[in-house]
Amino acid sequence: MTRILALVALSLSLAATGCGSKLKLEETFALLPDGKVYEIDPIKKEQKVNIALTSPGAPVDLYVYTSQYRNEIERNLFSAKGDKFLAREQKSEKIDLTVTVPANVMLVVNIQQGSAKEAKAVSIKITN
Repeated sequence: MTRILALVALSLSLAATGCGSKLKLEETFALLPDGKVYEIDPIKKEQKVNIALTSPGAPVDLYVYTSQYRNEIERNLFSAKGDKFLAREQKSEKIDLTVTVPANVMLVVNIQQGSAKEAKAVSIKITN
């Protein structure tokens, strides 16, 4: 079943000037049934991105992938092949992971509800 995702996109500008491009996003939000998507702009070199997420009392699913596989993954998010993801955690209340993002590729961080319980206080921190 194809799930239509209403994307709440937040584009974080990572200027590729010099090696000091810093990414820092911290946010707490109520997760809507359509989920939430963050788009991280590409930079000219490979980077490690840390993602920490908590959702007390309501498990969530976290999917991390690059823009080159975005259409294929989002058509069938829950059955997409594992080799297309940089990371995937399902039905978790606490997630802490690091992914390596190739140079010149947009990173997509996609959060979906992992259970019937509404996630009212999801906290996310994305840094490099």
